[in-house]
Amino acid sequence: MAITTSFKFYLKQFSHSIELTSRTLGAYVNQDVRVGSTSRGTAVIDIDNNDGAFTPLNGGTYSDLDVYSYALIVEATVDNGSTNTTRQVFGGVVADFALRDDGLNSTVRLEAVDLLTLAGRSKVEFLNFDPDPYVFRFNLGVQYILNGHSANDGTTIFEKVDAPLLGAAVTTYEVVGADVQTIEPFVQFKNFDGYTVGDLLNGAILPINPAVMLCGQLNFATVSGVETSQIDTHMFDGSKAPTTTYRKDFVFDPTPTGTELPFSDLDRGYNADNVVNGAQITRADPIQFGGAATQTRTHESTESVQRFGRHNVSYSKVAIRWDNTTENFEILEPGSQQTAERWSNMYDTPRFTTKSFRVSSKQVEAKAADTAITQWADYLDAKFGQWNAAKIVYTPTGGVARTDNIVVAGRSINISPENAVFTVRCLPMQDNMNVILDDAQLAKLGGTADTYDDTDYVYDELFGYDGHPVEGNRIY
Repeated sequence: MAITTSFKFYLKQFSHSIELTSRTLGAYVNQDVRVGSTSRGTAVIDIDNNDGAFTPLNGGTYSDLDVYSYALIVEATVDNGSTNTTRQVFGGVVADFALRDDGLNSTVRLEAVDLLTLAGRSKVEFLNFDPDPYVFRFNLGVQYILNGHSANDGTTIFEKVDAPLLGAAVTTYEVVGADVQTIEPFVQFKNFDGYTVGDLLNGAILPINPAVMLCGQLNFATVSGVETSQIDTHMFDGSKAPTTTYRKDFVFDPTPTGTELPFSDLDRGYNADNVVNGAQITRADPIQFGGAATQTRTHESTESVQRFGRHNVSYSKVAIRWDNTTENFEILEPGSQQTAERWSNMYDTPRFTTKSFRVSSKQVEAKAADTAITQWADYLDAKFGQWNAAKIVYTPTGGVARTDNIVVAGRSINISPENAVFTVRCLPMQDNMNVILDDAQLAKLGGTADTYDDTDYVYDELFGYDGHPVEGNRIY
């Protein structure tokens, strides 16, 4: 047999679904993951409307439909003749409706955006906030901003972020800490009144680690008797390497065997645009906890600046609690100085690596073994097919076979009735997924698995080492 892939498209609410598959002329999905900020996911679908069903005020089946109160869901089903499974490729809310009708032919274009991006437009509502600056662990801080939070006495600290109900009674953001985090900073929220959720996440919180946050799936469920729209978001808030539950090790090879997947159109080069070798970080309320009123923390990777010039980032109001390393309840806490060091040291070297490649459903059908069905399904899944580890196996012209270890950092998907072509964007793994000891792929320090030579690198308990390994992953 062979692995076949089919797609379905829906407008969905909690208890109502409109399938668009038979009408679909083509679709495009783009999912882009960014370090230090929320990701963005969009989808565009063109549907046949020659029967006038979706034409507003036209008497058709859906002419009175409030399309903006529906989710747009893209699903893929893979089948190898003995096993089949369905995964959600994209889930978002309809953001635009465009009718094209010349009296002879009619099409409708629907555009959708992921709900984490939509949440970013909402104002952060602080109630009864002063005089005390409320302080939370990093993961909890993000969750409370989205879902709301009350103090033990019932005082509302955060109002819940407004989100479309999509036919349910409530909407919740499921914030999943999907990585291995050993040192989680404190975040404090003071003087952020008037900020949007996007301002706060992208300018004050996610840059701290720096962290990665993306939208996974959009699901509907009855929770404790309440009809709920569940927005599944994943946050990699430190080590940035997924834990076992979310970790999927993809292997792409032009001549795949076993569980490997095929690919083509390999683009290799230096990721010079991703280099950061200097950072300037100012804490939101520096007077609190021993800071000075005008204090700004900076750091630069001197060797990198000398070699490549300056590539700086600057954040003027981060929500981290401390200015510098602090031992708090016998736990070593990072401060704004360490945020500057992370940015400057983790991304200070351009890598020659895979920048992008393509894989299509027809390639998988023609080349992949039936045993690769789970890997292909996992890659299609919005929950697993973004920000995961992968190996690209290839042979350069006139060279020998080699493997690039990369992170799947984004994907664009062109879906037609005949094929689905994925353009996969990549980042070098060694800078973007840090060391996990005893891990077959992520345990490299300076090029050797599970070893560390303190004569070569100056090691810091909190932030690893300041060396520049030729191969191997950074210590967080």
